Amino acid sequence: MRPYEDLMKKNNYHQLFFVIVLICYIIFNVQTPYAIAPIVDSIFGNIIVIILAFFILVHSNPILGIIFVFAAYEFIRRSSDKTGTSAIKRYLPSQMKMDSHLSAFNQFPVTLEEQMVKQMAPLVETSGPNHLHYNPATSYTHNAMNVTDTTSVI
Repeated sequence: MRPYEDLMKKNNYHQLFFVIVLICYIIFNVQTPYAIAPIVDSIFGNIIVIILAFFILVHSNPILGIIFVFAAYEFIRRSSDKTGTSAIKRYLPSQMKMDSHLSAFNQFPVTLEEQMVKQMAPLVETSGPNHLHYNPATSYTHNAMNVTDTTSVI
């Protein structure tokens, strides 16, 4: 009963008022304004709210601290609902799930072409291209200029 008695003292009415405001926030489902929601829904905003809740829990009346922790949780959750982050986490599959589904769709049976390539004898080259004894034959060029010749002038 000690925390309750401390909360009801005349010099702690501001804490009692804060407890009543937090209980109203939790019970009446007050939505987070959209201007604040993206800030709170970030990692930095979540850390600040958690640090503030821990600070209030340690340095104030235990009843106020516990109610503030619940209110901080609701504040973070409602901010996430307002920005749509909670819906994304709840309804969109994770990357690992998408990869497992896609790999299941990409399992193709071995084709006849792949079987034939595996059965073929490997190409064996005994020597380099020097053992070939032929000269390339070019067709008549109709007096065309050599493309690689830069000294020719038309």
